[in-house]
Amino acid sequence: MATIYRATDERLERIVCVKLLRLWLEGSGSASGEGVYEATYTHFLQEALALSKLQHPNTLRIYDFGYTDDERPFQISEFLDGGNLETQVRTFGRLSASETISVLERICGAVAEAHEHGILHRDIKPSNILFARVVGATENSGRNQVGHALMPKLADFGIASVRVRRASVIDPSERPVSTVALFSPRWAAPEQISGAEEGPATDVYALGLITAYMLAGRAPFADKDPRAHFDERMQGDDFTASRLAALDLDPDVRHVLIRALTTDPLRRITTPLAFFARVRAALEAVNARESSESITLIIASPLGAEGANDGPNALAPPERTTVVGGRTVRVVEVDEKLDITVSLPDGGTVDDAGTRVLRFRIALLPAPGPEGFALHLKGLNCFIAKRAPAGRPTPAITASTSGSADFVDGGGATMAPLEWSFGRPSDALGREAGRLFAIGDEELVIAYGEASQAVAIDLGPARDLIVMCKRS
Repeated sequence: MATIYRATDERLERIVCVKLLRLWLEGSGSASGEGVYEATYTHFLQEALALSKLQHPNTLRIYDFGYTDDERPFQISEFLDGGNLETQVRTFGRLSASETISVLERICGAVAEAHEHGILHRDIKPSNILFARVVGATENSGRNQVGHALMPKLADFGIASVRVRRASVIDPSERPVSTVALFSPRWAAPEQISGAEEGPATDVYALGLITAYMLAGRAPFADKDPRAHFDERMQGDDFTASRLAALDLDPDVRHVLIRALTTDPLRRITTPLAFFARVRAALEAVNARESSESITLIIASPLGAEGANDGPNALAPPERTTVVGGRTVRVVEVDEKLDITVSLPDGGTVDDAGTRVLRFRIALLPAPGPEGFALHLKGLNCFIAKRAPAGRPTPAITASTSGSADFVDGGGATMAPLEWSFGRPSDALGREAGRLFAIGDEELVIAYGEASQAVAIDLGPARDLIVMCKRS
C-alpha cells in the first residue's frame, strides 16, 4: 500500500522513516480496483490519526503527516533499524520463554492502550513488530537479545479500525470505511475472514498466534496457501488445537493459547492484558520447572558414624509430596540425620556422573529453647555463612530459631541460598494440632501424631521445599 523511505530530517538532524502512499491502483478503471484504492487511502489516513493518539513507548512514534505536491499523503515516523520479529525468528530460531515474555508484555501493553483509545489494530503479525536498537545494552552471544538490546514496537496501523469504544462497547450503528476485506490470512481471526463484527478479541487472537510463533519458531497456519484451511478454522476449534499440538508447546501454555484462539470471539480471553497475564504465568511455571535443580535425599548414618551412608546400600527416606502455596513440598521422615545433594548449574563438586553438586547434612537434636530441639547443619563439600549476624564461613552451624545462611565454596562464592523455619505451634481450634508452616498464601500443618519435631528447609524458589520430620 505504500513505499517506505529512510530519510534525513535536515532541521532536527535525525534519521526518520517516510511512508508514501502508492498510486499504482489509480486509474485502473475497474470498480474493484477503485474500491481497494479507496479503502487503502482511507486506512492510510486512519493510521496517521491512530498513531497520533498513542503514547505507549512500544508503539511506533509518528512525527508528522502531510501531502506531496501531487496530493499523495505521507507519514513521517521514527526510524527503527533492528529488523522485525519475523526476521529475528527466521535468523535465530524460536525465542526463549523469557524473551517471549519480554516481547509480549510490551506489545500487549501497546495494544491495550490502542483499545483504550477505541482503536483495533487488526493486523498484528511478526513483520509488524519492529525492533529499536537500545544503545549501550549488552548483547547475548552474538545474538541481539530480544526485549533487551532490541526493544519491540508495534507498527503498521494501516488497516486499523476505530469502531471499538472504551470498555469494549461497540456501537453497532457504525460501519467499516469500506467493504473491501483487508487482513493478513495467516494471522487473521475467524471474524475477519468471515466479515463478521470485530472487537478487542480480534487482536487477542493475533496475539495468541504470534506467541505460538515466538515459542515454536513457526506459525500455526504456515501452509503455502493459508486460505486453503479457512473453512476448518471457521468451523470450530479442533483444527486450531491440532495445529498447536503439532508445535510441541508446553501443555499449560497450549491451554492458554487455545483459549485465545477459539473460533467464537465471545469465548476468547477478552483483553490483551488478561492474555499476557495468563501466558506469563504459564511460561514462568515452565521456567521454574526447567531451571529447578534436582534434589536427592538419603538417610544419613547414625550420629557419630561418619560415612556409613556411602555406597550402594544408601537409602532414600520415606516421603510424601504435596503442593502448598504454589510450591512443591517434600515431607520427609527420618530418625537421625538426612543427607541432601543438590545439582547445580555451575559451581560445586563434580560427582561420579559429572554433575556439579552441593552436599550437606542436617540433623534435629535435643536442645534447650522455645522449640525443645535444634537444627544442626554441616557442609559436606561446602561451607556455611550465616547472614544475620554475619560471620565467617564455617563447616557447620547449630540453630534453635528460624534463620538464613548461604552455602559457599572455599573461595567464599555463594553456591545456594538457605532458609530454615521451625514454624509455630498451631492452635487446637478449627485445625489439627501440630506445627504450622506458612508457604506462600497457604499453610502446611505437620500433625504431632506424624512428627514431634519438624523444620522446613528452603533452598530457593526454583527448588522443592523440604520439611524434615522426626518422631520422638
